Amino acid sequence: MNLADETVVVVDDDLLVLEAISQQLHALGVIRIHRCESANDALALLHAGVEVSTLLSDIAMPGMDGPQFLRELAALKFRGRIVLVSGVSNDLMHSIGELGRSHGLNVTGFIHKPVSQATLRTLLEGAAATARPAAPAAGGELAVDAGRLRDALARGEIQPFYQPKVDAQTLRVTGVEALARWRQPQGWVGPGQFVPAMESAGLASELFDAMLGQVLADLARWSHAGITLKAAVNLSMDCALRLDLPDRLQAMLGRSGMAPGQLVIEVTESRLMSDRAAAFETLSRLSLMGVMLSIDDFGTGYSGLAQLADLPFCELKVDGSFVRRAGTDAKANAILETTVTFGRSLGMDVVAEGVETHAQLDQLRQLGASQLQGFLIARPM
Repeated sequence: MNLADETVVVVDDDLLVLEAISQQLHALGVIRIHRCESANDALALLHAGVEVSTLLSDIAMPGMDGPQFLRELAALKFRGRIVLVSGVSNDLMHSIGELGRSHGLNVTGFIHKPVSQATLRTLLEGAAATARPAAPAAGGELAVDAGRLRDALARGEIQPFYQPKVDAQTLRVTGVEALARWRQPQGWVGPGQFVPAMESAGLASELFDAMLGQVLADLARWSHAGITLKAAVNLSMDCALRLDLPDRLQAMLGRSGMAPGQLVIEVTESRLMSDRAAAFETLSRLSLMGVMLSIDDFGTGYSGLAQLADLPFCELKVDGSFVRRAGTDAKANAILETTVTFGRSLGMDVVAEGVETHAQLDQLRQLGASQLQGFLIARPM
C-alpha cells in the first residue's frame, strides 16, 4: 500500500500529540495531513468538501467528545476509515468503536496513547487493506423496490459465494458457507445491502429457495467431480416461521439427489423466539429429515442457552467479534473460551468465525474449536 496516496485527518485537542502523530505520518510517507484541534474543526473540513481516506481521532475531547463526533460523522455519511486514538480503557474504546459501527461508520481499529510509529503503520495498512466500499444508499442498503428485487431473483443476479470452513487441526476443508451476493454494475454487493429489503418486501422465502437451489446444484456438480462437502445456508426467521418450509426443502433435496446430511441450516439465535411454536416445528422437522442445524452468531443474542437446551442443534458458531477481540480484550477472551468449552461439552461442533490472524488460529486450536472460518483461511469466492 502506498501511504503517499492517503489523505489523513488527525483530530486531537492536545497540540503535542497532534504534532507527534503528524510527524510520524510524514515519516511513514503520508503527504496530505490535516491537523484539527477539535471535532468541530474536522467537521468543518469535511463540510468544505475535503476527500478524507483515513481519520484518526481522539475520544475524550472538550466541546464535542468521541461519541458525539461519531454521530455527526454518520449524519454526514462519512465513508472514510476511522481509527480511534485514546488513553481510555480497552472496554470503553471497544464500546465507542461499536457505537461507530452501529452508525454505519467504518471504524477499523484503535491505538492507545502514546502512539508508536510501528503501531500507526500497522493500523493504517490494515485499515486500507480491509476498507469497505462506500454504501450506495443511506443505511448501507440499496434503494430498490419489490419489483426490482423479484426481477433480480428471476434473472439469477443473486448468487452464492462460498467461504470454506476447515478442520481446526488439519486445515483440511470440511465444508462451505453460502453467502448471498448481488451482481451490480459496480460489482458484487453483500447481503447487508439487500437482504433487509428482501425481508421487508416479503421475499425472504423466495431468496432462500433461490440460494438453496443454486447450492444444491453446486453440491451435485462437486459430488460428480468426486468432491463431497457440506454446505451451510443461512435461514431467515421470516422463512423459518413458514410451516411449509420442511416440505419445500425435502422436495428440493429430492430433485437434486443430495443427501440431507450434506446441508447445514444456520439460524441466528437472536431471532429464534419471535414465534417459538412455529420455529420449533419447522426446525424439529428439518432435523428429523437429517438436515444439520447450526446456531449462528452465538453469544450475541439473549436466549442462547434456552435455544441449545430445547432445539436439536449440532453446530455452534462463535461470533467473529469475540474471535477478533480475544487477543487484546480479557472479557472477549473469557467469553470465547467459555463458549468453545460449553459447545464441546454438549457434543456440538464449534465453528469459530472471523479468524484473521495466526495468533487467533493458535488460540482456537488450544481451546479446542472444531472448525475455523475467516479471511486467514479464505475470503468468500
